Amino acid sequence: MKILYEINIQVRKEKEIDWVTWISDDHIPAICEVARVSDAFLIKIDGPDSDTFSAYRVMFYFDDKSDLTHYLDNFAAPLRDDHIKKFGNDVSIQRQYGIVMKWFEITAPKG
Repeated sequence: MKILYEINIQVRKEKEIDWVTWISDDHIPAICEVARVSDAFLIKIDGPDSDTFSAYRVMFYFDDKSDLTHYLDNFAAPLRDDHIKKFGNDVSIQRQYGIVMKWFEITAPKG
C-alpha cells in the first residue's frame, strides 16, 4: 500500500528564494536519489502568508512503508542536518505520513 510522506514548511520570507532554489535543485533531488520514492512534489500553499513566513509542502510517495522506513533509518538524519545547517531558524518544519487508502486513476473525459 502506498505511503504519503508529507513535510509542511514555513519559510522566512527573506530566505524564501534561496530556500526554494536549494530545495528544488539540491534537497529534493538528493532525497529522490537515495529514497525509493515513486513521486515527489513541491507545493507553495496558495493562501494568505503571514508577514514573515511563506508556507510550502513537500510530498513524497513511497510504494510501501518498508521503503519509507528504509529512507528514515538510513538517509533522513544527514539530509535533515543539512537543512538545519543551511536554514536553521529561518524554517519551521512538521512531518507526517499516512497510508494511501485508495489511489484514484483519473482519465480525461472523452469528447
